[in-house]
Amino acid sequence: MTENDAVYTKDKKRLVVFVNNEAEEFKIPYGVEIIGAESFSKREKIKILTIPDTITAIESNAFERCYSLEKLEIPNSIESIKECFQEASSLKEITIDKPKGSITGSPWGCVYGERAIKWLR
Repeated sequence: MTENDAVYTKDKKRLVVFVNNEAEEFKIPYGVEIIGAESFSKREKIKILTIPDTITAIESNAFERCYSLEKLEIPNSIESIKECFQEASSLKEITIDKPKGSITGSPWGCVYGERAIKWLR
């Protein structure tokens, strides 16, 4: 299923790939539960990404080479994050609405490491 520059599974619970290489902003629709592997990989111009509180997992390499992404807010609905921020060289702030260490594997490949992670609880 394709809608607003993104491909989803038929039930629209998994974002498979964001296809717009020129977009600077994208709001993941409410109801999507999984940001799929490599779904935003090489979307070099994306700066602002809104993640709804229906997302429970971010898969491998989801934000690999998102060079323009500077900050990301991750809702408390997230249960799993795989290594997904490789080469996102501008990503200096990842705010997570969960207790510190509640999601294993941080900083998930973030170039700035743990100093980029801000746990809110």
